[in-house]
Amino acid sequence: MLVFVLTGYFRRTEWVNCYEGIMNRRERGFTLIELLVVIAIIAILAAILFPVFARAKQASQAASCLSNVKQFALANIMYSDDNNGGMVPSVRERDGSKDVYLANYKTWRALLFQYVKSESVYVCPAMRSEAKVWTGRQDVQVSEVVIPTNDVPSTYAINNKVCANDSPTWQGSYSYKLSAYSRPSRIILMTEVKNGIWNTNDSIMARTAIATYAPLYHYKKLNVSFMDGHAKLMYLYDTIGNTPEEWMWWDPDVNTKYGGISEITSLQATYRSQWLRSYPKGG
Repeated sequence: MLVFVLTGYFRRTEWVNCYEGIMNRRERGFTLIELLVVIAIIAILAAILFPVFARAKQASQAASCLSNVKQFALANIMYSDDNNGGMVPSVRERDGSKDVYLANYKTWRALLFQYVKSESVYVCPAMRSEAKVWTGRQDVQVSEVVIPTNDVPSTYAINNKVCANDSPTWQGSYSYKLSAYSRPSRIILMTEVKNGIWNTNDSIMARTAIATYAPLYHYKKLNVSFMDGHAKLMYLYDTIGNTPEEWMWWDPDVNTKYGGISEITSLQATYRSQWLRSYPKGG
């Protein structure tokens, strides 16, 4: 019996001493070394986690952007089905005079709005500040444009070498049919762009234009959609190709006004020779 009493006494004494130690520790607070250790641990965790969060955000933005360009590619196919096989024109203008310019033109972005039905699809989440209306003319102010009747602010542009301008006052009225292309999975329909421009083509890779219009917000790549409806994240340099058959900007058998194999070969050599060092050379 005495043993149990003594044991209980010593246990109570240990608990009392422990409690008094904790209370004394609370009264005196943390030491400087303990505080520095805690700060160091937090800093290490932040250094590990912040890049992970940043990469996750970048991956989410790239995936959302890829979905956008794919939706436009599918919308173009639906537009073609509704318009006798003709693809959506880059811009449709019926009269070039200033007085009726706004009333009679539509960009592809306005023409496809009935199929995508959401302005959010027109903007890459990584480039919200780049979502602008491209007026196409210096004498037309952005404030004059009625959205989405004429245009929609966007970070995407359509390849006007395959989706031509429909304008008798500019280049003549013409439209390419989707069925005319034998390799639609290799011909670019749309890319991301900066500055709100609605048209794009191979000239985006020229030394004087590439830094101004070609974004590299997704792992130094950009999202591209193709005429058959698929889309992919790729290096801009890879669109040049190594042979005329790998050229992605137009089909020499269909878009003959832009040149045949010899013209493509010449452009490929030009773009390779003047490629900016700040832009990666493919994967």
